[in-house]
Amino acid sequence: MKTLMYLLKKSTATWISFMIFTLILFIITGTSTSAVVSPTAISSTVTNTSLKTKYPIVMVHGIMGFDTLFKGASKILKSKSINYFFNIIETLSARGAKVYAISMASSASSDQRERDLIDQIKIILEKEKVAKVHLICHSQGGITARHLLKHAPYLLASVTTVASPHMGSAVADYIRSNNITSFFKNIIYKFLNLLGLAIETFSGNNHSQDSVAAVYELSSIGSAQYNELYPTGLPLNWRNNPCDTEGIETNYQGVYLFSWNAIRPYNSHTTLDPADYLLKWSGKLFISMNNFDGELNDGLVGKCSSYFGQVINKDPYNQNHLEEINLSVRSLLGLPPAPGRTDPMPLYISHVKRLQSLE
Repeated sequence: MKTLMYLLKKSTATWISFMIFTLILFIITGTSTSAVVSPTAISSTVTNTSLKTKYPIVMVHGIMGFDTLFKGASKILKSKSINYFFNIIETLSARGAKVYAISMASSASSDQRERDLIDQIKIILEKEKVAKVHLICHSQGGITARHLLKHAPYLLASVTTVASPHMGSAVADYIRSNNITSFFKNIIYKFLNLLGLAIETFSGNNHSQDSVAAVYELSSIGSAQYNELYPTGLPLNWRNNPCDTEGIETNYQGVYLFSWNAIRPYNSHTTLDPADYLLKWSGKLFISMNNFDGELNDGLVGKCSSYFGQVINKDPYNQNHLEEINLSVRSLLGLPPAPGRTDPMPLYISHVKRLQSLE
């Protein structure tokens, strides 16, 4: 923990410079606020219709997420732009699926994010002339979807959460703990807000940021309060034994509920991917923080914390939190997954086929 404090102190000037740069960039780009942000329809040249579904598929991003970055401007990377679900959306679209990427606040509570989600879903329903959508959600996106499941289940055909911290994250608990002084907590929150603002700018959006609310929601205490209000799809004994999947509700008012999870292998590193080293460090917080008992995790979310609805894989996939959405440095460079890591693409393809069978 002393090392972290040292890095925070040394990084203060860098963070301040980053904040100034972001504000200048925001002013220059002139990104404007609209009452309702339109969802992004991701299309590719359709090669077959093997993944065509009756209802559109809506991809819901997590904290520090986005719909699409650098729209049409990425020359170096193996893509015209960077989607949060990198190349996954294009792959599904090329096989006939109608897929939309949702834009919500990068760092905010699900109360705030749900308003953006439901507004954009209504736009999709009107455009596609359908009554429902399938949601596939990563990380905090799954928490936001549970809001919508409670308030408007009639809009949903299914909800799938991928590595969503339904029981909270040790990283959020650490940020809120006494291990960090109030001074550095304020720096972290300001940095997260400015990072969210930068993401919004580069994705052409402008949602307000509230990192304090986001971190609280993702903490163990915030998650417990949230789960009391929105228990649908959680393990029946989520308070004491979240790893027990027996009796989990898998269908709520006609909405099918699914999840899958992953863990980052502790004794391996992915080459050319510095984020994997960072997630190795953050994963160790699940050992030091009291509420997580050394739970296996993907660097940010614990294995059992991900359980929701029908748990597709009892044996977790070998991925870190970014590999779950194919957003690793290796993927951005057009390289295959590192040895020993699970390729996320077949997981999404097989799941869309699963959704097809339910329509």
